Amino acid sequence: MKKYNIKKSTEENPDRLYKPAKSIQGREFGLLEQCVNTTADNREISEDDRESLTFFLELVKEALIARRKIDQ
Repeated sequence: MKKYNIKKSTEENPDRLYKPAKSIQGREFGLLEQCVNTTADNREISEDDRESLTFFLELVKEALIARRKIDQ
């Protein structure tokens, strides 16, 4: 599976809602992060909703870590 480095996108835009861990690289996480940030940026959402989105993204990150460990 081809790996994508998504760290660069957070360095270019330090105001992103969430910065992924350095160990997470992949198209799936990058696309999900982009969707969450686009949703947060394009809508006026409350701080609670931003926290919920961030929490959800953290859960997905943990699931991706677990899946990658199983795949290895």
